[in-house]
Amino acid sequence: MGTAVADLLDARIEAYDLMQPIECAPYGTTPPHDALAVCAAIDETVLKDVRFCRVDVDCGGSWADGMTIVDPRVRTDQPKNVYMAFDADREKFVGMLFDILGKKN
Repeated sequence: MGTAVADLLDARIEAYDLMQPIECAPYGTTPPHDALAVCAAIDETVLKDVRFCRVDVDCGGSWADGMTIVDPRVRTDQPKNVYMAFDADREKFVGMLFDILGKKN
């Protein structure tokens, strides 16, 4: 399983570097949103600074078409609709990943 996971992560990192480079992170970095969501489903204390926010998806064909829009600074008359984590417990998250990915069937 380790090789398959490593190959998948390598392909994901290459795709991020090509399509959505992270300017403030070193080359070869990808945000682990999906893995963090799975870990949060297992143990929500892996998330920190969780806020109830207004979140929208731009479907109007503008520069952000199809993107999730979250700006906690914006004041709107629209109701808040999503809990959003702005930070995570890195040590706990990495520990959970090693535990989960290291398990054998």
